[in-house]
Amino acid sequence: MPEFVYALSQKHNLGLSLKQVRKSMTYQVGDPHDFQTFLKKFHILKTIPWDYQDIIDLAHHVVAELIREDVSYSEIRFSIDKYLDHVNMTDVELIKFVRQAFDDAQRNSGVEVRLLLALKYEAKEREVNTAHKVCEYRDSVVGIDFVGDEKYFNIDKMKPITDKWNSEGLGVVVHAGESQGAHNVRAAVEYLNPQRIAHGIRVPSEDPELLDVCKDRGICFDIAVTSNILTGVVDSVIGHPAIKMLRNGNIITIGTDDSCTCRSSLVKEYGIIKENWGLTDEEIEQLKRNSIRMALAHL
Repeated sequence: MPEFVYALSQKHNLGLSLKQVRKSMTYQVGDPHDFQTFLKKFHILKTIPWDYQDIIDLAHHVVAELIREDVSYSEIRFSIDKYLDHVNMTDVELIKFVRQAFDDAQRNSGVEVRLLLALKYEAKEREVNTAHKVCEYRDSVVGIDFVGDEKYFNIDKMKPITDKWNSEGLGVVVHAGESQGAHNVRAAVEYLNPQRIAHGIRVPSEDPELLDVCKDRGICFDIAVTSNILTGVVDSVIGHPAIKMLRNGNIITIGTDDSCTCRSSLVKEYGIIKENWGLTDEEIEQLKRNSIRMALAHL
């Protein structure tokens, strides 16, 4: 991805070197392990004056990377705010355009890509209004994913949105219990009807009873070990909170969170947990099956 973004910066005469792009987008030796550093790694994408061809090229690049990593199915979260200021489209038209770009990119590739609309907790009114229009583009996405700075977590703003998405039969994913407490996870579970909680790693220590609630409801925790270390929310792979989730019988999946920023891959993440969590080959295979089972397109 840094090479792709560097090519875009050259195309648009932004005057950035490849080294600068890599430093901006990915964790480097000496970078502080904290959540704000992680969020800043995405800022460079907002400096690009995206045009239609850039979006098409991005879709092809993502699919090519999935092929390289031998991934056959992927759910890609995307936000539209960085594109809307530069293309002559409405928000709904843009979402459909992104969907078409991925359809074209994945054709005859052996890769299936489904899209999740990402809505930042700190999103501006324009993005929130887009999320409310789901019935106009429901055929282009499989779900919505609440992301960003958890300190802006707001049930009153989120619930009217998730009510609409659930009524349309689409999925709801909530990033919660990562940089902030387990209370956000409990609020999400009680009011938003999510199928998956991204991270949720505060739950085992702060609200262990909630693990049973999630288990009974079949709510999955999406775990990203390297990301948790880099964002400073977990000190060590050994003793990671997800181990307690596994022992409790909760459904978990393993992912990268963002493979570019974290300089990781699915192969690397599975290798890390197998080595440090003492999992058997069968347990690793079960985690992979969980990813298929909990894919929003399959629910």
